[in-house]
Amino acid sequence: MDLRKRPRLNNEGDLSPPSRSTAAAVLQTEIKTLRAELEHSQQIRSIERKNADRSEQRLRRQLADALEEAEENKDLIDSLREELDRFNEQMEESREEWRERIQWYEEQWEEQQHQQQLDDVGYNDSVVSNKKCVMLEKRLNAKDNQIEALEEQLRAALQDAAAARQELHEKVSEQQHQFTTGSGNGGSG
Repeated sequence: MDLRKRPRLNNEGDLSPPSRSTAAAVLQTEIKTLRAELEHSQQIRSIERKNADRSEQRLRRQLADALEEAEENKDLIDSLREELDRFNEQMEESREEWRERIQWYEEQWEEQQHQQQLDDVGYNDSVVSNKKCVMLEKRLNAKDNQIEALEEQLRAALQDAAAARQELHEKVSEQQHQFTTGSGNGGSG
């Protein structure tokens, strides 16, 4: 119960209405109190609006930065894919070239073997050709091993890029959620 609306008791316990000057003083005090509360409330709302505006601007900047980073990562991944395609083409060309050389040396070696059976004079040449064939086979095997290692490194790089893209996507989603949540609270405050 509001004490201002309740009549006061005099010394003998009689109920008497409050005097006009007392009522006016109470009303003036109440008006001052309400004005102070209104000003305080307006100041708080102003501060809340400023904070909400700052938060919104910060979230917009973060979102723009995250989107820019995502675009840069996408460009990097595209560049890596193009480089991988070029590398694969070069490796395939190199592999084919080595196969052709080995085949040619094997044919030469077989021809030398056949010639040796016909003539012992070509013995030294067939040994040299055989050594060249073995050497080329070793080189081809080394190139194959190198290609496999590079392909493994590329797969690992692509997995890392995919993980980075997923992490970036999650950050952007989280920031968008914070932005929409922050805008919703700022508008109702």
